Amino acid sequence: MDVAKRIGSQDVSLRQLFPAARMISTPDMTVRRCSADASDCSPGDVFVAGIDDTPADEAAAEAVAGGAIGIITEQLLPVSVPQCIVADARQAYAHLVSELAGKPSQQMLSIGVAGIDGKTSTTLMVAAALRKSGLRVAYNCDLGRSDGIIQDVPRRRLSDAQDLTDWYADASDSGCQVAVVELSEAMLRSHAADGTSFDIMILSGDSDHAYLKSAQGGSLFNEAISHVRSKGLVILNESNAVAAQAAESSDLSILTYGTSQEADVVGRIMERHAGETTFLITAGDTTAAVRSRMTGDWMFHHQLAAAATALVMDFPLETVAAGLSAMEKIPGRMQRVASYTGPQIVLDDADCPERVMATINTLRKELPRRGKIWCIAACDHRRTATHAANLGYITERCSDHLVLTSGVSGTDEFLSLVHEMLDGVVDPAKPQLIANREAAIQWTINKATPNDLVVILGGWCPDSPRTIRVAIDADTKLAEQALERVEAIDDSEPVILPHPALLASM
Repeated sequence: MDVAKRIGSQDVSLRQLFPAARMISTPDMTVRRCSADASDCSPGDVFVAGIDDTPADEAAAEAVAGGAIGIITEQLLPVSVPQCIVADARQAYAHLVSELAGKPSQQMLSIGVAGIDGKTSTTLMVAAALRKSGLRVAYNCDLGRSDGIIQDVPRRRLSDAQDLTDWYADASDSGCQVAVVELSEAMLRSHAADGTSFDIMILSGDSDHAYLKSAQGGSLFNEAISHVRSKGLVILNESNAVAAQAAESSDLSILTYGTSQEADVVGRIMERHAGETTFLITAGDTTAAVRSRMTGDWMFHHQLAAAATALVMDFPLETVAAGLSAMEKIPGRMQRVASYTGPQIVLDDADCPERVMATINTLRKELPRRGKIWCIAACDHRRTATHAANLGYITERCSDHLVLTSGVSGTDEFLSLVHEMLDGVVDPAKPQLIANREAAIQWTINKATPNDLVVILGGWCPDSPRTIRVAIDADTKLAEQALERVEAIDDSEPVILPHPALLASM
């Protein structure tokens, strides 16, 4: 549904909105409704050509046939209606749909989260911390969204300017004071957020290697920062040199978080246990403790980013810490499956070698003595052969037992894909190959001892929040069922307890 049709109140002058544009057959063009889908055009619409892969001339002809009264395009097209020629159609479309909706992102505090990793976790943690502080908060990320009142898991991922503006308009209608949105690489590349201005931009992750290059030649950190208002703020990990360089090249204020005393918000891990981490957050001369059910160094840094964001808004550190402590879990992000007599089970979406290494090394610190790590890794057609080989090398190196199974690609391509991962394995005879994912999870949990830990690494379809959640929930259910079978077997067997005298002498 068009934002203009839903809100339906104001006209937009293209001459005023795009003063550098070239007008053909008209001195100006007034827009009340716009569409980027030629097949959806109705009488009175202005069509924006070049948003999808359809040839612009064919799409424009179809739009005019449907009743379009004008075209916004990057090139002169053979149609009879007036045209507005712009340098970038996607960028123009983002600004136009936002303008038609009354710029809803400016009606609340707008927070963007960009970076290589941790965007989803950081988005949800920021929303949780601010809600605990008493604000009505909307969020939108790869695992779901909320307009401040209703939470749902949509069928498609947030990807274009229309979807983003619609969500902001819903959040505004719901009376939200804050909106937090995950900005994917695809959104930044397609200029979907160009019509949105952010008060705060969080650059998540602590990696210091170059973020992917933008179309303009800079990093995508620069692209994300370009959407921040003139008096806005950039929040970043103090160890991320590339993000820091991008932020310093702007005139924006910068707030850092990390483990170094030089950071503005400092974190220090005090204790690690299975399924629980206790750490301190220090800001200025105030310190508060957080007891979190989400473990791992990556999660720790995402929580510091969330704390830094809430502190900027002048909330007490104790309230911020309470909000982080209250967060139970994030699906597929170091997610625990409860077990009383079986092995520990963790589901994590780590898919690159660096994250896999960090995840497994973190979990190893929680293992009891003699405990082993069982790693279930998915063979995936989306990886390049080099990426698959590197992942095979890291999973073999970091785990004690490696099980390779099918993921998004299913069992049909398993043999060809598993060979790509085995190319990076030092001992190809060591991993267990089980094509059926359900059988792989069941077999691994049966083989693992109560002192062991089973980590299921990704393999979930990322097409939309709903497909991701369905896949994560399916694996969680498989793990729970496998544990129930193990515990049922354990309960049916007699247990020989040592005599108290023997215990006293040990």
